[in-house]
Amino acid sequence: MSNPQLVEAIENEFIPVLVHNNKPGKDKEILTKYGEPAWNFQVIRFLNGAGDDVIPRRDKVWSVEGVAARMVEALQQVDREVPKYLEALSGKVAVENEGTTAFAMHCFWTGELRFGGLEGVLTTEAGWLEGKEVTLVTFDRERLSFDRLLNAAVSYDCANKVFTNAPSDASIASSSRLSVGSLSDGYRAARQSDQKRQLGGTPYEKLNLSPIQATKLNAFARTDSEEAVKWLSPNQREALKSL
Repeated sequence: MSNPQLVEAIENEFIPVLVHNNKPGKDKEILTKYGEPAWNFQVIRFLNGAGDDVIPRRDKVWSVEGVAARMVEALQQVDREVPKYLEALSGKVAVENEGTTAFAMHCFWTGELRFGGLEGVLTTEAGWLEGKEVTLVTFDRERLSFDRLLNAAVSYDCANKVFTNAPSDASIASSSRLSVGSLSDGYRAARQSDQKRQLGGTPYEKLNLSPIQATKLNAFARTDSEEAVKWLSPNQREALKSL
């Protein structure tokens, strides 16, 4: 609970209730009602107004991404809108079918800018492979197929070569007559100063951003400020006004 965005989402989207272990009175009554042993590890349960579980109970979910993913699931279950910053905070944990590929191009800064704005792209990273500048793209296959991602890369002129470890993706890229290589053959991330270059010199770079937020803001900070702000939490938006 040390992550400020996670705490903000809990306070804005839920009514938090803390129940102590090994404590008499109401705390013990609640533990008994829900069958939670007093010696149990910390558990976060999501209940509706009637006190019923909104989503099935799960144990030992303590990471920021894991808790955020459960929050997203609970909001979706009751048809509540999921704030983009909470979706971003859940990261890759909430993705059931994740894909990763890299595209060689003339400039990985361009790759991060263009790919980051695509719906379904989770994160981007500037890197090197076979001496070429590449953009590493992690994406949600349920929202963005590899075929659509590849077509976008070609249209952006960001597909001099495609690197992947997925045979199905390699087959699709080969059928498009693009050169295909292995993602495992010596990929390395570029230096930190080459990451998310579009954020440099903007107020956004002073905010504490989750990886997905950084990817999206890098794509929209200089091209679509209205869309960029959508990825910020209410507190981040307030902080932005003073930067």
